[in-house]
Amino acid sequence: MNIKKRDLYAQLKQEIDRAKQRNILLSSEAFSLMSTERFVGKEMPKYLREVFSAKKYNVKIIAIVRRQDEYLESQYNQHVKTHDFWTLYTDTIENFYREKKELFNFNFVLKKWVLFFGVDSMIVEVYDKQKNSVAQFLSLIGIQESKKNESISIYKNQSLSFKALEFMRKANSLNIIKDVASQNYKLIELIEASLNDKQKARLLNKEDREKIMEECKLDNEELSKCFLNGDMTWMNKNIEMSETEMDTITINDCIKITTDIWSYFQKKK
Repeated sequence: MNIKKRDLYAQLKQEIDRAKQRNILLSSEAFSLMSTERFVGKEMPKYLREVFSAKKYNVKIIAIVRRQDEYLESQYNQHVKTHDFWTLYTDTIENFYREKKELFNFNFVLKKWVLFFGVDSMIVEVYDKQKNSVAQFLSLIGIQESKKNESISIYKNQSLSFKALEFMRKANSLNIIKDVASQNYKLIELIEASLNDKQKARLLNKEDREKIMEECKLDNEELSKCFLNGDMTWMNKNIEMSETEMDTITINDCIKITTDIWSYFQKKK
């Protein structure tokens, strides 16, 4: 969609100004990334402040943080699985980290939002993969998850297995067409079913993890003191590492995937 960001936020502001509701929820995983200097920078929270300016809303900014090494693996997996905004991502996780390093400085990103909304508007929580993320988010805005809504509990944005991730990265380098979300997720489903690979991608070794967390240590400590009552357990917890080597994808794996995908669409005719 060819639209300038200023026009986009102008349209959003008009929609909110017309709204009769007093409670409005804006949610996007991209808000944090767009807050980095590689994209919109500090203008991102400024735009949103302008969006809510007409009716004097009491704005609360909810941010979820997690260990940077885990977040890096998750973000890299997501970018390879789907896209890097308007392009297909084909590079390594090491280069991904270097390109988007500012994104992993949560303290620096949050300060930009504090600048326009104030520290009292910030609600910062720690991600816990053992919990239902949707239920955790709903509780922060005072909504109890309905037991009747099973889809909330069932759907999870799963990471690709190690082999599937590498297959998708190589497919991206060949400009695979996956513009439509439903088609992309069907492709992912077929790849995973074909491989039947239970090894989830632990892309960073112990040394890489320690290096990343050491780089983030001072800012994480400042963040914890400012937003988490000094609790630093989230950044110091131990990460389980597999003792077995990840199997690399083989030519036979690739042939099987392409054959299974071809067979699936032939049967659909």
